[in-house]
Amino acid sequence: MRKVLSLFLIASALLAALPAAGEEARIYSLEGTIVEIADDFLLIDTEAHGEVQAATDEDTVWDTDADLAPGDYVYVDYDGRMTRSLPGQVRAARVTCHRLLGDVVEIDAEANTMLLRLQDGAEYCVRLPETLDAGAWEAPRALAYFSGAATMSIPAQVSAGLVVPGYTAQGEVVELDENSLLLEGEGEPMQVNFAALPEGVRLGDVIRVTYDGVMTASLPPQISAMEIVQISR
Repeated sequence: MRKVLSLFLIASALLAALPAAGEEARIYSLEGTIVEIADDFLLIDTEAHGEVQAATDEDTVWDTDADLAPGDYVYVDYDGRMTRSLPGQVRAARVTCHRLLGDVVEIDAEANTMLLRLQDGAEYCVRLPETLDAGAWEAPRALAYFSGAATMSIPAQVSAGLVVPGYTAQGEVVELDENSLLLEGEGEPMQVNFAALPEGVRLGDVIRVTYDGVMTASLPPQISAMEIVQISR
């Protein structure tokens, strides 16, 4: 009798955990910056939970506009269950990452927003994270990470989880390797490291590189490209 009662209690608990007929399972979300990428997980630094390991598999939906890399800001949907381990672990049902890279046209310090103009001329009003002070912004360009949701207004409005300052360097490609190039411009030559190079870029081309303002003290100094645009051949 005791065994039957135990089985009944277990079955009741399982049934109670299931969504009612016609009721959708609740979706939870976390967001943060990628610290590490592996074949089956992303390690993400979040404000709410610290570092979280999001397991990925063949069922994970990838809603991204480019290949992900450490430093990218992502949104992860999961079922609400997180282990008590360090770091906490979740199973990623969906990973979302969308970017807007453009020129800063206008800053509204009171509203904490910036107007971005993309290369194709489209403009977006970007609502900045609360931790970012629009009044202190100095960079001529910006890279905004958002969830992909945008209003139908003109200009479209988005809420950014992370905004990275963008600076530019322009010059001639004098050396070209698989993952880097040497750029010769007005100042000293610099090494540009990149994840992807626009098709057709070759030695002798003039390009414009957008980067986050960080430059190594090595010889030559090195920067990491956020965007590379071919200016002329």
